[in-house]
Amino acid sequence: MVHIMNKLIIIVTLIILSLLLTANVPAPWWACDGKKSGDPCTYGYGCSTTGRCELIQNCKDNQETTINECLQCRTK
Repeated sequence: MVHIMNKLIIIVTLIILSLLLTANVPAPWWACDGKKSGDPCTYGYGCSTTGRCELIQNCKDNQETTINECLQCRTK
């Protein structure tokens, strides 16, 4: 019974940890705020991944916001 409880505690801990880590990932359009299509951008933790801002096909921009959500940072 103790062995099963230890496994359950480990699984729950891993689930909670993964949820906390993914909650801090920035939105892909955030790196292109104020930029144009083709401009360089950095995306990810520590801004370590570089890419280019690209307009996403079949995307509807929310007109109520000032940011173009369809202009997203695409990394290599």
